[in-house]
Amino acid sequence: MFHEPSGNVSFCDDSQWGLGAAEQADLTAAAIGVSLSIALGNRHNGAEGNARTKGGGSSMARFEAKRLSRLDWAVVGAGGLSFISLFLPWYGASAGLFSASVDGWSTSYGWFGALLIIAAGAYLALQRSEVNLSVVPLTPAVVVLGAAILGALIVIIRWITLPSGHAGVGGVTVYSYGPRVGIFLTIIAGLVQVGAALALFRASGEKLPWAEKNQGTSLES
Repeated sequence: MFHEPSGNVSFCDDSQWGLGAAEQADLTAAAIGVSLSIALGNRHNGAEGNARTKGGGSSMARFEAKRLSRLDWAVVGAGGLSFISLFLPWYGASAGLFSASVDGWSTSYGWFGALLIIAAGAYLALQRSEVNLSVVPLTPAVVVLGAAILGALIVIIRWITLPSGHAGVGGVTVYSYGPRVGIFLTIIAGLVQVGAALALFRASGEKLPWAEKNQGTSLES
């Protein structure tokens, strides 16, 4: 049965996991702060190293679009689309002239998958800008592919588990509820990113962590 919501709109049984406006702002600010801290710290360390080897020359990394290939743009663009989609309706209900919806931040854990897709695009952009990301223990292509796959999988699971339905009279829909455009755009972005990340991984010649361990074990034996 459909009930008209009051206050903050939520249609999911697990809506207690949704984020309010203040929590969204805190999360976004924290993520931006961590990213800037890592990037600026790594740039500083890289600049010091190059100054010693190149007589004080500056090595400040900067973003240049020409450094990105088509596959790179697919990964970065998918991250951008996922970010925009977070603020679009992910779930909603409509009855006649009345309709209500919630965005990606308020549909339980789905937002975490979207953030992973965004992170994959941001990481690749930083890596192509020659920012020192050696603090990450995995190789770049593995990081991008792993984040893309996990992010897309989480969003797809959230889509599958969202309740949906409709009712009508005489073939005319009276009311309906279910996933909305935002989550579909995020799924598309995630799948595109996975495809591009997989192609980049194959072209990079990098190996999965467990594959390297197995190879090392076989060499020792």
